[in-house]
Amino acid sequence: MRRKLAKLLTPPGVAVYPYLNNPDRKYKAEGEFKVDLRLDPKDPAVKEFITSLEEHTAAGYQLMTEQEGKKKALKVCEDRPWFPEEDKEEELTGMVLVRCKMRHENTNQKTQETWTQRPALFDASGVPVEAKIGNGSTIRCSVEVNPFYTKKLGAGIQLRLKGVQIIKLVEFGQVTAETCGFGAVEGGFVAPEGGAESGVEDPAGVGAEDDGEDGDY
Repeated sequence: MRRKLAKLLTPPGVAVYPYLNNPDRKYKAEGEFKVDLRLDPKDPAVKEFITSLEEHTAAGYQLMTEQEGKKKALKVCEDRPWFPEEDKEEELTGMVLVRCKMRHENTNQKTQETWTQRPALFDASGVPVEAKIGNGSTIRCSVEVNPFYTKKLGAGIQLRLKGVQIIKLVEFGQVTAETCGFGAVEGGFVAPEGGAESGVEDPAGVGAEDDGEDGDY
């Protein structure tokens, strides 16, 4: 009988290296939709969410131990779906990243039947949309908690992506102060109310889907 997976809704966070419109195939031929969600660990809602992940990890470990029928303790997977964010100099930023993933092309191992899937996208009011989600977008993710065990990696959990709600959209390829790394400078020039469009195209993809790092097995 198929195991029922727990469903979770992440707090709103900033999308980092999102592959939510087209699957990343660099490391996996079957393709993978994925996003790292940047969250503030000081936020009470984030603290509660991380506590929930820790509880699901412990419960998943117990489930895998019983499923494997092992008397000895199973190896614990070191790759968790949440981890401290580091900058380009490998310095901690004080934020936490939560990794959510979905395999695009799938095969039933018993019947060899194949199918594809992709995450459902919704706007802030819950209406289905087609939007090019780029770096810096504010989103939240609907995920399923999938416990797993392999001899190589050990026992752990993955967050299977099911859907994404877009709270603030930064379109793929759009150049913004955030995607350029600019912050506010006190005492500097301030544009008139309403501002203006940058008028800059993004051929190099500042807000593009980055190759990222793959932690799946």
